[in-house]
Amino acid sequence: MLKWVALRFLEEGQVPVHALAFGVHKNFGAAFDLPLRLPIVIGISLCIGILLIHVVKKYWKDDPAFSLAALVILLGGAGNLYDRFAYGFTVDYLILFGRSAINLSDLLILGGIAWMLLQKQSFHRVPVDKI
Repeated sequence: MLKWVALRFLEEGQVPVHALAFGVHKNFGAAFDLPLRLPIVIGISLCIGILLIHVVKKYWKDDPAFSLAALVILLGGAGNLYDRFAYGFTVDYLILFGRSAINLSDLLILGGIAWMLLQKQSFHRVPVDKI
């Protein structure tokens, strides 16, 4: 929904708001605008998606928070994958410091990765009284 609003109402370029600007950036490549052809990006995305589905299923009973973190990453990836099929590029509308362009799907992916790393670290932490 936010991407539709951005494409419909924001012009290509940006409107500065301190460290954050709103504008449309069409990302035809992979993460960080890496210049990869669309079929390669879609193939890699689908492989990562299949891996994340496996992670969700595998850890659901023993570590549901880890599975939910993987699911958040999967949802973010699905949003960007939808953009690639619908528009041929991802729609980035949050411009950070005039350099990096991201969208809500990217935030879900980054948040899910951070959550997954923190969850995995705490899952293997040994209680102080057991040392």
